Formats: sequence, C-alpha cells, structure tokens
Amino acid sequence: MTANLLPHPASRETDAVESTEAASKRSYDRQIAWAVTMVAVIAVFTAAYYARAILLPTALAVMLNLALKPLVLRLERSGVPPAVSAGVIIVFALGLAVAATALVWQPAKEWVRELPAARGEIAAKLKPLRDPVESISDASEEVEKIAKGDEDAGPVRVQLEQPGIASSLLNTSTAVLAAGAIVVVLLYFLLATGDGFLSKLVELSPTWRDKRNVVALAGEIQQAVSHYLLTISLINIGLGTAIGTGMWMIGLPNPVLWGVMACLFNYIPFVGAVAGAGIVFAVALLEFDLGTAALAPTVYLGVNLVEANFITPTLLGRSTSLNPVAIVLSLTLWGWMWGIGGVFLAIPILVVVKIACDHIDSLQPVGRLLEAQSGKSQVESAP
Repeated sequence: MTANLLPHPASRETDAVESTEAASKRSYDRQIAWAVTMVAVIAVFTAAYYARAILLPTALAVMLNLALKPLVLRLERSGVPPAVSAGVIIVFALGLAVAATALVWQPAKEWVRELPAARGEIAAKLKPLRDPVESISDASEEVEKIAKGDEDAGPVRVQLEQPGIASSLLNTSTAVLAAGAIVVVLLYFLLATGDGFLSKLVELSPTWRDKRNVVALAGEIQQAVSHYLLTISLINIGLGTAIGTGMWMIGLPNPVLWGVMACLFNYIPFVGAVAGAGIVFAVALLEFDLGTAALAPTVYLGVNLVEANFITPTLLGRSTSLNPVAIVLSLTLWGWMWGIGGVFLAIPILVVVKIACDHIDSLQPVGRLLEAQSGKSQVESAP
C-alpha cells in the first residue's frame, strides 16, 4: 500500500526535466530582455547625440521647470494664475541673468583681449617649473633620433585652413541665441500649463497601480531635482562670494569676475574646481611673482574643499547621494554628446535616472549601483 503511494522513478525524472526546461526558458527570457534593453539604451543615446540641437534646450527647460515649479505652485496658492506667475518668474530670472552678464562683460572682454599678449609673460614666470620637464623631453627626443638614425624626410604635411575666429564666434552665438529662445518659450509653457502633462500621463496608464506609481515618481523627481538645483545654486552663490572676496583680499584684479566664474564652474563636479583654480593662477601670474601667484589657486581650492566636504553634504544629505564613478561617467558621456551644456545637465539627469530606477522594480539594481557606497560619498561640486 505504501509502495503504491510513492512516485514512480520515471515520473520524478520527467518532473526534473520539466523543471530544468522551465529554468532554461526563464534564463533565456532574461537574456532576451537584457539584450532588448541594451539595444533600446544604445538607440536612445544615438538619437540624443544626433538630435542634440533640439534635445539639449528641451532638457534644460525641463530641469528648470522642475526647479521653478514650487515657486509657481506657491504663487498659485496665493491666487496668482499660473500663466501670470510663470511670466513673472521668467522675466525676473532673465533680468538677473542680464544684470550678472553686464556686471562681468567688460572685464571678461578685456581679459580675453589681453590673453594672447599675456602668454609670453605667463610662460616666462612658469619657466622654473618647466625647465625640468623640458630637459627630460629633450633627452627623450635625442634618444629617439639616435635610435632612428639617418632617414629620409617624411611625407609632406598638409595643413587645412580653419575658419576664422570671428566666423566661429558668429556661428556659436547664433546657435546659443536660438537654443536660448527654445528654452525660454518651452519653459514658459511648462510652467504655465501646470500639471496638465502629468495628468495626460496618468490617463494613459492602464491600471490604478500604474497611475499611482506615475504620480509618486513624478512627485519625487520634482521634489528631488528642485531641492538639488535650488540648494546647489545657493551654495554656489555663497562659494562665488567667498572666492571673489578671497581674490580681492590677495589683490587680484576684477574679483567679481572670478567670483561669478567660480559660481558657474561649481555646477561641474570635480573638473570645475580644477579649471577655475588654473584660470585664477594664470591671471595671478600676470600680476605677481610665482610665489605670490600661488596664493590664488590655494584660496580657490581651499574654499572648494570646505564647501565640498562640509557644506554640501550637510545641506544635501543622502537624498541625492551618488556614486563618484557614476558622476564622472555621466559628466564624460553628456559632455561628449552635448558639450558644455551636457556637462551642466549631467548631474541633474543622473539624479532623475536614479530616482526613476528606485521606483521601477526591474531597475532597482541599477539604482543601487548609482548610489554612493557610504554617507561620505555625496554629490559634491569639487574634489
């Protein structure tokens, strides 16, 4: 009786085969899903590269919309229609941008005009640092000549004549003005229409759970990006003020220009601080000897270190903690695809991607990969 209740050996073998086939099918489905995902990602980045003339101002307008939306909502609660509040905010922002540009335009233009003539003076003051490097380079060239021996002259070099600087600046200015117009117009309609676009996305979602996820995802993205952009902007203004004051104290001309530059460069993590320190060092070499000129980059990097290691982590916390490797890769990728505009947008885009991954079950491992490993690895604006 008991023997009849036991499964037949052939039945156990059949179950094992079916279980193996099911596991194999699941593995195959996962591989297909990953392959389709990779193809989709490559297609998206390819489209983003070739359509950058449209997508870059569109992405900038969307990010500014996320940052300024809380102001529109606050004015709307006070009885101001969204169309009016959007116009007021954009006009106020453009006024600030024009005022800041007018403040630094003249000293920046003079500095750019004097730069070609100043190269020789900068090179002369850097000669004590360049001599050891040049000695090694000269020795390397001599060794290379000895190794090659007497050889016939190489092929004739043909140098293509590049367009003039004036032509390049004209083309660049036209493109910047066109992109700026797209940003302003699109930003106004995004702010003025309120949550109309989000309502359309909710209507397209098939189930109640999907509708709830869309609303939750949009709300968290807006809150996180708005908090990040507004907080980092206030931090950068403070940093620019501190650096401008430091340049004034050491006697560097046009301290307002260098303060504004520091504020803008600090939107670019890691690279911005190094580039800014190099520029103020070059300017300081025109005014002081090598030892005194070294104070300018020292002050610049010192203020950045304090901001990056104490102020920014305290104010931003872990809400936007990102892996430093992911930050560098994002800066490289978007900088290569969209230029300087992509560099400024790289971190906000990375924040949006991380939040979206955290809300989608199948992409949560990607979200954990983008997250900083410890509380000390925060989104920083300097090394």
